[in-house]
Amino acid sequence: MTTPYGQDPHSGGHHPNPGGVPTWGPGTGGQPVQQPGAYPMTGGQPALNPPPPPGAKRGRGALIGLGAATAVALAAAAVFVFLWLGAKGDRDDLDTRYQQQTSALTSAQDGRKKAEADLASAKEDADKARSAQRKAEGDAAAAEKCRTAARAFVAAAQGTDEAKVNQTADDMVAAC
Repeated sequence: MTTPYGQDPHSGGHHPNPGGVPTWGPGTGGQPVQQPGAYPMTGGQPALNPPPPPGAKRGRGALIGLGAATAVALAAAAVFVFLWLGAKGDRDDLDTRYQQQTSALTSAQDGRKKAEADLASAKEDADKARSAQRKAEGDAAAAEKCRTAARAFVAAAQGTDEAKVNQTADDMVAAC
């Protein structure tokens, strides 16, 4: 029966001496034999956790942790750059909308000022028109009195009563 390299044929597990050369036992006089390139033995037993050979990599966990932290930092930086660029575009859009709204507001304020000036002018014109209307109504009332007095004078002048003609003439002069 053949077993894969490095496995103990009796247990199926890993064998520390896969070449099959005895390192201790009956052929060695019961003394451990140091194989070239083999792990050092202590007290006749092989070391369970042999020390790493010189120049072996140490601190591999720290290197893996540092690599993971670097990857996370790069991912976070990429996310922040993406968000920053999106926010920059949004800011530009908001700035454009702000400029448009400011322009519209300024235009509306100018329109309001013009409307207020027009309203004040219209009120002034309305006051002048009311004053002119009152004057015209007063003039029309006075003209009506003058016309009534003139009709009375004409009626009296057609008659022969000189005192009535003089009286109506004085009334007409006073009314007109």
